[in-house]
Amino acid sequence: MIVSKSISWYLASAFSSGFSSAFVTFSAFISFSAFADGTTLTIIKHDPDVGATQKKLKSISEVAATAVGKKPLILAAEDTQKLVQAIQKKEADLLIDSVFSVFALDPKTHFAPTMTYWKKGKEAYSGCIFVKSDSSIKSLKDLAGKKIAADDRVSTSTFALPAALILQDNPKVKFATSKMKSLAEAKAMAVAADSVGFLFTGDDETAVAWMTNGTADAATGICDDAKKLGAKVRIIAESPIVPRYVVAFAPYFPESDRKKIEAAFAKLTADSPALKDYEKASKVEMMKPEHKAAIEKMKPLFEKLAVMVK
Repeated sequence: MIVSKSISWYLASAFSSGFSSAFVTFSAFISFSAFADGTTLTIIKHDPDVGATQKKLKSISEVAATAVGKKPLILAAEDTQKLVQAIQKKEADLLIDSVFSVFALDPKTHFAPTMTYWKKGKEAYSGCIFVKSDSSIKSLKDLAGKKIAADDRVSTSTFALPAALILQDNPKVKFATSKMKSLAEAKAMAVAADSVGFLFTGDDETAVAWMTNGTADAATGICDDAKKLGAKVRIIAESPIVPRYVVAFAPYFPESDRKKIEAAFAKLTADSPALKDYEKASKVEMMKPEHKAAIEKMKPLFEKLAVMVK
């Protein structure tokens, strides 16, 4: 193992072939290049919780690695920058995550999504921006100088899709983003007249609560969930439908190995631990043409957003 102070991420390694099934967890300043020897298949995920990541991905990483005759290894990057570093250094082969996580890493990474991963039994979804039913905000243009409560800056449904709608409506818009430590700080946050502010609350319920109590002027969420709030809210914009999760491969990953993993994933059923353990998925299938079209349409906006809020 090579230790380096220039790179900080969490590494969870799973050498299941010929070893104990237990994972060895490293939490340190680690350079992964020592493992990039052609004998491992690396799945990477954005998550500061290495324990949760190794638990979720253990079964499916074994399926993927077995398909290509390698040992599985899981890389849990604590932030987007670490994801970019790993991918640009060719230290990751496979990503199973949201659409924004794939394209917002960095335009230079060019990870290619080929399959749709049915997260929690859902194939696809849309994101939306909503306000209280009595709000004076009627359209996207009315959000200038206002604050929007959202879950997380790497969330596809609560940030990327809603922000893309705003950016599409006004290409010159600026975004002010901050994860507030307290309600008082969130209320005090100033947003310029030519900007839209995003308050990252850490969960959907808090986002709705902050809109309800007036801390934020609007909130975001998965549209199906927002509609369940009924007459209390009014949706002012809804995004195109995109896959819930995708399976994406690195540009340098061999096509022959990619096809083997795709075939192995396509055989998985809802009762397979590989799917149940990772986001309670029900199936993985080759991406439909309409989903590919939706992703391609959103891709330029996602890449621009990634740069704007970096």
